[in-house]
Amino acid sequence: MDDTLEPVDGLQLVIHSLQEHSMTQQALIRGEVCFRAGDGIMLPIPAGPVEIEVTEESVTLGWTDDEGNAGSTAITRDEYDRYMKEGKIKVTA
Repeated sequence: MDDTLEPVDGLQLVIHSLQEHSMTQQALIRGEVCFRAGDGIMLPIPAGPVEIEVTEESVTLGWTDDEGNAGSTAITRDEYDRYMKEGKIKVTA
């Protein structure tokens, strides 16, 4: 799908739909960020680097713990926005 529109007053407009395009970014966990494992208890994401993929509805976080085990989870955009506001997740790139 071509997101480019006809030029308007010399400007070329481009529309990006968050539903169709996600953004992968690098971030740091710098505080207590937790997720629910299934219907179970809340578990912490270890402090340090994570890869995040942001969509309109949710954010997927992927990390590797100190023992080299890979982990990933999805949280709601509301949770992500709250963690960002509180400084517990800091986007680095």
